[in-house]
Amino acid sequence: MQKKQPRILIYKRTHTGDPDYKGRFGINDCMGKVRNRNYDAVIGLGGKRPWKGFSKIAYRLNWVGINPIKHKCRDRRGKLVTFSKFFLYNEDGLFIKDIAPKLYQYLYVSSPYRRIVMSESLSEEAYHEAFNILESAHKYPISNPLSKCRPKTSNMCKKPNHCMQLTAESVTSFAKRRKSCAPSGVS
Repeated sequence: MQKKQPRILIYKRTHTGDPDYKGRFGINDCMGKVRNRNYDAVIGLGGKRPWKGFSKIAYRLNWVGINPIKHKCRDRRGKLVTFSKFFLYNEDGLFIKDIAPKLYQYLYVSSPYRRIVMSESLSEEAYHEAFNILESAHKYPISNPLSKCRPKTSNMCKKPNHCMQLTAESVTSFAKRRKSCAPSGVS
């Protein structure tokens, strides 16, 4: 029997701050209903032309989230998503062209205006590169949110970033203290 390949949501970002340093995808309600899609992992890449002040994320691996946990929220366009494994790189991420040239070709050259893609639309080679990013995520240097703290908001994002030190305890404590959000299937 063949093992099921993970479905990967890959998208190009225009700014940092969502997900936040705690790994909460949708904390500023960015990507709206896209967060509700069916996927096993997310890869966030810097777009070609990020917003002013965010140019250093362009063409870079920005973040990886594996094994999503979706939480219903009252005040958001889509569910808030946390992950059992989360890696934030932002402007410290490696250039996607260097670590995944076929994926780079598909997203930035062949389909430059495509912002969101599900892995089933990728070639076998590009999918293999995306899967390798998931498997290697823990090896890449992680961004220190305190060293580059720029609390900013945007027209699309409703709440500002709050910069603090990312620790395993902070991620675990968030999962235990969900106030306005509940896991899917719980009212």
